[in-house]
Amino acid sequence: TAPVTLGGSGSGGVTMAGVLSGGSSLTKTNAGTLTVSGNNTLTGLFSAQAGTVVNTANWIGNGRGGQQAQGGGAEAAAFWTNTVPMTIGSGAAGISNTFTVATQGVLQVNGAITVGANGAKYNALVVTDGGQFLGGSTVIIGTNASDNSYNVGGPGAKTTVTNGMIVVGGGAPAMRGNTMTVTNADLTSTNIVYVGRAASGNNTVTVLDNTTWNLLGNPLLVGGTTAGFAQGDWGSGIVSNNYFRIYGGTVTNASQVSVGKQSTSGNVAGLYNSQLVVSNTGKLFVNGSIIVADNYYSANTAISNLLLVADGGQVSSVGGQ
Repeated sequence: TAPVTLGGSGSGGVTMAGVLSGGSSLTKTNAGTLTVSGNNTLTGLFSAQAGTVVNTANWIGNGRGGQQAQGGGAEAAAFWTNTVPMTIGSGAAGISNTFTVATQGVLQVNGAITVGANGAKYNALVVTDGGQFLGGSTVIIGTNASDNSYNVGGPGAKTTVTNGMIVVGGGAPAMRGNTMTVTNADLTSTNIVYVGRAASGNNTVTVLDNTTWNLLGNPLLVGGTTAGFAQGDWGSGIVSNNYFRIYGGTVTNASQVSVGKQSTSGNVAGLYNSQLVVSNTGKLFVNGSIIVADNYYSANTAISNLLLVADGGQVSSVGGQ
């Protein structure tokens, strides 16, 4: 299939209701609105470089790999709107799918966006070089899935993102290694932030230079639980080896920070080896307490969880530690 370009100087709308398939690219460069409502099996790059894309399907890499989509990346603004929740990579065959929001691109999703679900691996959401992800969507990185990533910021212009709840890693013990990296960005989250939910382990959030992350009075949980979720949400496994690392950036306005804390009814077997590290002039400001390794139930154990402040890091907690 030959590459397809939707260009010209017009601003009228186009609707694609059928299946998008083939290995070539689809590029949109005009100012009009493209509505996509069919299933997508396209393996070439789907690039919106101007105008608006309205996607009414929940897709990128549903049971297949190698799909790529992009909003922005050119000199004209490009708006990508999902009218339904969005999944990037689903199922065991959902490998190495990527959605990128770049120069002057704006992403909005009506509902949650999940990067890697049900065995999917190596999927990524990238917002970089002045791209914006707005609207306060919940973002889940790896739900019963491993090695998926969410990258906010990078070289070039500063990136702006507003999310709701953020979950990095959740599900069965074998599902792990999901990451989130924030650098050269202004990030706001309007709900709780989890690193390692259910029995998922070895998940990492890294906050780097020229970053301000405002939690707007919401809690940060690293390898722990909260009363916001019942025991069925957490399962019965061990929550272990989850990391939140502030290396040069600033995380501010957290209501409470917990590392390895059991604070809800449930049957989590253990909370082990999770870490909060503030280093390399990184800063953490907490409106309440910082709690490390707290056992809510005597049957559960919190072991070898750590708060480390080193190499010019700064931590301020109104409620103490």
